[in-house]
Amino acid sequence: MNQYTIEYWQEEDAGEEATKEDNEASADEARYRDEWKGEWKPAIIERDARGVTHIHRFPQPITSYRFRISALRNRNKREGETRITEVELYGSSWTTAGGDSRRRRWLPDGRIEALASVTSTRLRRFCFGEAAFADGLLFMSSGENFLATRLHDRIKKWSFAVNDHREIRSSPTVLGDTVLFGAGDAELRALNRKTGKLSWSFPTRFPVTGSPCVLDGSVFFGTEGGRVYAVNAEDAEMTWEFRTGHPILASVAAEPGTVYFGSTNHSVYALDTKAGKERWSFKTGGGVRGGVAVGNDAVYVGSDDHHVYALSKETGKVVWSHKTGDYIEASPAVDDNAVYIGSLDGTFRALNRKTGNLLWQSDVRSAIRCPALVLGNDVFFHSDNGLLYQLDKGGGKERSQIKLISRGLTGITPVGTNLIIGTRAGYCFVSSGPAKK
Repeated sequence: MNQYTIEYWQEEDAGEEATKEDNEASADEARYRDEWKGEWKPAIIERDARGVTHIHRFPQPITSYRFRISALRNRNKREGETRITEVELYGSSWTTAGGDSRRRRWLPDGRIEALASVTSTRLRRFCFGEAAFADGLLFMSSGENFLATRLHDRIKKWSFAVNDHREIRSSPTVLGDTVLFGAGDAELRALNRKTGKLSWSFPTRFPVTGSPCVLDGSVFFGTEGGRVYAVNAEDAEMTWEFRTGHPILASVAAEPGTVYFGSTNHSVYALDTKAGKERWSFKTGGGVRGGVAVGNDAVYVGSDDHHVYALSKETGKVVWSHKTGDYIEASPAVDDNAVYIGSLDGTFRALNRKTGNLLWQSDVRSAIRCPALVLGNDVFFHSDNGLLYQLDKGGGKERSQIKLISRGLTGITPVGTNLIIGTRAGYCFVSSGPAKK
């Protein structure tokens, strides 16, 4: 596989004072004029020949309209600008917890060779919200502050503080030019993702800890007051609400026609997206604190009764269940073949998606509370011992591990060949390196 040393154009930040018209003019016209403001930055991309198509892989997402090739490594030097016709950015957008509205936490085309180094942000507070990433910006929270940070230099673009110094535990969801999140001050908010200005807010009376789920122009979310809401994504007008009577702590999941979620009243629900009517419910033997993941035929969820369940999407009946040794707080990660989930018993398991049979397990002897991430051929998870593990998802063999800056509190956000995790001491950036032999 050949590698190019290339350069890409990093445009100057226009600043928040730029008007919408100015921004539109820059986006539409600057590409056709030689009036670029910024500087060339170096990068290396892999050039993979696949028939007549050449795939150019960036190890880290780059937002740019202008590239030029400096050299084809170990080959004759090539100068001048070029048009790159197809680019793979290793899943350059991770716009909500779980990756999409189905909360599967799976990125099939991702790749990390091995965990190599750890750095942290300047945020030194507990970070409970999983980061989101879109168009070069990271959306994160620290305490009562929600902020947008540029990926390439980690400089804060803007921040927004919620009321009464209440902490933000909700992970954000990016929808076009809007970013949505809930907070401990009992409001769901929509901010302009470029400026951080408030677009609308929806009061709920109780804290919102799960990530908003957006589908077909509606936002679905639960609260600690035991209510699930559906509101219009444009103006926050409420479409319906559904009451369970007990807290809903995690994100809901949705696909066309149906919303799925669990509650601490020991139940998993499926609701109609249009009217909020119950389609089915299933009673477990304990509270459901983690989120659900939606597969092709079943919904997967863990419970405080120590079981992982696969429930029929149509009827809510048990397809299979698998018993672990303790409570299950983590949401499942699901790909085409398996369900990956950890338990407070300190064991991480891969279960056959269709039968629930154990494929393999890894005992790390430390409670696993947060969801795993399936990235290409590997699965990543962290535990209370502060270690992040990388396992081969096919057989569970450990490929690498690394010590985080502190105990992890969130799911894992993939950005290029980096992983981002919220911890007790701020956000942790884990970079990849050469595979271990």
